[in-house]
Amino acid sequence: MAGELRKTILETDDIQSEVIDVPEWGIKVEVRGMSSKDRAKLLKSAARDGEVNMEAWFPDLLIATVFDPESGEQVFERADRDAINAKSGAAVSAIADVAARLSGLGDTDVQVAKEELSEKVLKPGST
Repeated sequence: MAGELRKTILETDDIQSEVIDVPEWGIKVEVRGMSSKDRAKLLKSAARDGEVNMEAWFPDLLIATVFDPESGEQVFERADRDAINAKSGAAVSAIADVAARLSGLGDTDVQVAKEELSEKVLKPGST
């Protein structure tokens, strides 16, 4: 019985996705949840000296989760980090909310990230 349950769990495609509208960019993107392994790697890469590296958090989350709904190809790559950071905070935050929910990231993680992004946007010239 446990063997059947194990088999069912391991064979289930449980990574969820949603196609969302991004009005700031005039497009739709597919946002996919991350695997447990990918989520752990993201959290580890964003942590620096016990704090969340906000310049890594949002772009890395989008890089890992945003796909072309037509082709299924990943949209962003690591070289796009700075370009993503320069995009609309509202658009990035909306995508990040969906990515976090689909990936099982807690509200606290996302809220902290949003607060730090808001502070950065409200304080021009801050890095």
